[in-house]
Amino acid sequence: MAGILLESGVVLVPLACAALYVIVISNVLLTVFGLAAVVGAGAVYRLRYHYSSGARTDLVATSKQPNDRGRKQTKEADVLDRENEDFREIVQDAQEHCDGDNETIQSSGALLSEATTPDSTKYDMEKHGGALSYDHRCFYIDGRATWVLATDFDYWRLPIALSAESENAKLAAGIADAARDTWKRALLQLKTLGFNAVRIRFHWGFHSPSKGKYDFTGSRDVGSLLALCEELNILVIACVGPFIGSDVQGGGYPFWLIQRDHIRLRHLWRSAIKLWDDRFAAAEAEWFDKIISILTKHEVVTKNAHGRGCVVVVQLENHLGAHGVLGLPLALHDETRLLAHMARERVLR
Repeated sequence: MAGILLESGVVLVPLACAALYVIVISNVLLTVFGLAAVVGAGAVYRLRYHYSSGARTDLVATSKQPNDRGRKQTKEADVLDRENEDFREIVQDAQEHCDGDNETIQSSGALLSEATTPDSTKYDMEKHGGALSYDHRCFYIDGRATWVLATDFDYWRLPIALSAESENAKLAAGIADAARDTWKRALLQLKTLGFNAVRIRFHWGFHSPSKGKYDFTGSRDVGSLLALCEELNILVIACVGPFIGSDVQGGGYPFWLIQRDHIRLRHLWRSAIKLWDDRFAAAEAEWFDKIISILTKHEVVTKNAHGRGCVVVVQLENHLGAHGVLGLPLALHDETRLLAHMARERVLR
């Protein structure tokens, strides 16, 4: 009921204000109704967050600065205990409504139960600054100023031309070689145009044809693609999603996930209104387990056979910073923090 009233209010409040503006001629009354409209919009804004992300803010530890350090530590311990207790109930509910096995839900849920703060998702400049640092002007890789000029490179859009020389074109080795040749030709063309970096959007659905199954071989071998970027001295902005753009079918989600009616993709309940879905978060964690375990071998701060890795930036989600009706942000309070925390827990620097 509250959601219906809220959704109606988002639409009716602006319409009512517009109607009153036409009806009212007096400047005094116009001022009064204008103030009422501002108050009403503020109320809708607070209600929207109360019924959307408020239920999940218990997963995020808010940072306060009490005077007594001992009291602060005690309070933080109480918050963590309460979070763990609450999340056990969430995981139990997820098990009753999710198609995944208990082990998958438990391993994903364990991460979500941890407190997520800005400090826990921050880049460790002290530890990794020697390899990669940045300021308002550029990146510094091994102390060398580097300006990134990037373009999109969607490997899953490129048709792979199999060589007729192969006796069996369906051999995995033949497909992998053909994919590498196709990628190399396209990347060299981009480099000739003056680009020194590419943004690669990793397509969850392209790698996961069915639930629990992932394919990173042949034309889907992103490890080979990243190694090729290192060989060609091309930096990579890795867009891991899970939503990678509205120009992609299903936003990049696998069809097996889209078909689950009981899962709210991107936590969306109604248009521009979100309610946290722990089952969707657990599915995100499964995807992050797979893709980020590959990225960690190719980070700029990591040494490998090609010298430095190529992944200089990791982009989480897409357009979560956008604003909807009345300027309301589309992201929940803890949504982006949780994605960053999941990435950090999977050893991403």
